[in-house]
Amino acid sequence: GGGRAQAQQVELPRPTSPGVRVASLLSCERVDVGALAGAWRGLGVSAAARATAWKLLLGYLPRDSSAWADEEAARRNEYQRFVQEMVDP
Repeated sequence: GGGRAQAQQVELPRPTSPGVRVASLLSCERVDVGALAGAWRGLGVSAAARATAWKLLLGYLPRDSSAWADEEAARRNEYQRFVQEMVDP
């Protein structure tokens, strides 16, 4: 024996960008808002993901992503009714 130990290469996990982390969290059926708040700092996140993240963090959207479309439609209708009441009382 040469008495020479071979170094093992250890593969370290690659850090993911905030955009990848946020996109991954937003793609879940039920979003973990706590994890979203910790993963997101606004840098490297697309405008669409940033908008959705804010809506979740502010409680505008429910955590259940399957309800997002219905909730946004209901909120838009509510806003339109409000505007109509204010413009034409």
